[in-house]
Amino acid sequence: AAAIREDFSFIQRDLDDTPNGQLERVNRLLASGETFVPPPSMLPLLASCRTLESRSEGFFNPASGRLSALWGRDRGQPPADQIARLVAAHPSLTQIEQQGLELTNPALALDFSRVAAGYAIDIATQHLLDLGIRNALVQVDGALRVLGDRSGQPWRLPILRASGSGVHAILAVRNREGVATVAEHDRLYHAIIDPQTGSPSGASRAVTVVHQDTLTATAAAMALFSAGPDDWERVAGKMGIRYVLMFDRAGGIHMSPAMAGRIEPVDAQDGDSPAGSTPDARGRGEGGP
Repeated sequence: AAAIREDFSFIQRDLDDTPNGQLERVNRLLASGETFVPPPSMLPLLASCRTLESRSEGFFNPASGRLSALWGRDRGQPPADQIARLVAAHPSLTQIEQQGLELTNPALALDFSRVAAGYAIDIATQHLLDLGIRNALVQVDGALRVLGDRSGQPWRLPILRASGSGVHAILAVRNREGVATVAEHDRLYHAIIDPQTGSPSGASRAVTVVHQDTLTATAAAMALFSAGPDDWERVAGKMGIRYVLMFDRAGGIHMSPAMAGRIEPVDAQDGDSPAGSTPDARGRGEGGP
C-alpha cells in the first residue's frame, strides 16, 4: 500500500495541471515553441496516448486541453467563435516533436486529467506484481484494475444504472483486466468534451469498457462516449476494444456481443432502457445501432 501511494504521488506531481504544477509548466513551454525536457513519467504516457488518439479517429484527444480550459469549471457556454477557432486548429499529439518536446501547433495544450488515473493504476499494478503480490484490486474513481482473484472467486463488480442510482448488472473481471467507466452522473457537464465539435458530448450517458490495461480502457471509454450510439461500434473496432456497454440519452442500451456474454443483469429500471427494449442476441438494444 505504501508503494502504491508513492507511485500515485509521483504521477500526480508530474501530471498536475494546477498553477505551478508540472503539466502547467509543460503547456506553458509548449506554447513558447521552445524545446525542453518534460518529466520522465510523461514520455511513455505521451507515446501511448498518441497511438490511442490515432486509433480512436480523434474522439480521444488529450491535445485538446485548450478546449477543456475554455469550458472551465462552472463557466457555462463559451463563445461559439472561440470554440470554432480551436476545433479548426485540429490540435493533435502528432504535432509534438518528441526529441525533447517541441510544439508545431500553438492551439495545442495537454490535458491528461481523465486518463492519469488509468495510467497510475497500470504502473501500480505492475509494481505490485514486481513485489510478488498476486491478488489485488486498485481503483481510482471510475477506473480500476484487478490482479488474480478474490478468495478463489472472480472479482465481481457492479455496473451502475445510467442514472448512477442502483446496479444495472454485475461484471466478472478476470486477472489483470482493467475497467473504466465514463458517466455524466459523476462528472461536471463540461468534463467530457467531444474534440470534433468542441462541446460536451450529448448523445451518451455512460460507457463502460474492459481491456487488458486501464489506460486503454479509460481512453476508449472517453472516445466511445464522444462517438455516441451511432459511431461507437466502428471506433471500438479500430481501437481493438471487445467489451463495451453504453447507455444513451434516448434510454437505449448498447453492448458489444462479447460484453453481452459476460455480464449478469440485475436491474433495468429507471430509464436504463426504453419501454420494451431489451438487448438482442448480439447485445444491442432494440432500435439501436
